[in-house]
Amino acid sequence: MKTKNLTKMIITFVLLASLAVVSIAGWLTNTNTSNPVVTVGEVSVQIEAYFEYYDEFDVLQTKTTDIEYEYTVDGQGTFTKFGIYRVNLSNPDDPQFIKNLRVNIDVLSNVESYMRIGVYEQLTLSYISGGKSYEVAITQPTKMPFNYMDTNDMVNPYFYDNRDNDGFFYYTNTVKRNPDTTPQEITFVADFGSTPFNLYDASYSLQLGFIIEAVQSIEGPVINWGLPNRPWDDGAW
Repeated sequence: MKTKNLTKMIITFVLLASLAVVSIAGWLTNTNTSNPVVTVGEVSVQIEAYFEYYDEFDVLQTKTTDIEYEYTVDGQGTFTKFGIYRVNLSNPDDPQFIKNLRVNIDVLSNVESYMRIGVYEQLTLSYISGGKSYEVAITQPTKMPFNYMDTNDMVNPYFYDNRDNDGFFYYTNTVKRNPDTTPQEITFVADFGSTPFNLYDASYSLQLGFIIEAVQSIEGPVINWGLPNRPWDDGAW
């Protein structure tokens, strides 16, 4: 896995959020890896996004490469937005169909840590006019219905959805790598299961990006995030 310039990514997303309709060509082009890693002291967490689907022989396949979003600039060629994933919204047979997305988090911290994740969606309309290709960002009426692990069963830790307040999911327990120093893997986005999805026209697709942050559990959320209390229950960290 590689290191992402998180500051540039955050700035780009902030700029994007202030515009209702913008040209997609420059969206998130400052990213440079497909798997963002954030390290604070001895705190380290990493996102792994991939697609899981059944092929024509009903064999389960996993797609981990060539999944970033590509766009074409007439006269210049095709470019890849590294760290931004293309999600198909119209064709269930596409390996990168929305129902096939899976996202795990690998925890490599050797100290107890809290983490939060920002999910950034951009609905995109692609079309051709006058022989030239165009892409336009479209305002989404609602968030995409990914199967986030955000259900509180009153027993297990989960991802608290605080996006309406600050744009982040918060994991409701501290995390740390396994005793044998291998990463602790936590599922963030799982299989859709039988949940239906209303298909879009083939001219639409989704650009999907993530920001993940982790801080040491002792004073980290207060100092780094400016949060005196936990968002999910208003209790002390």
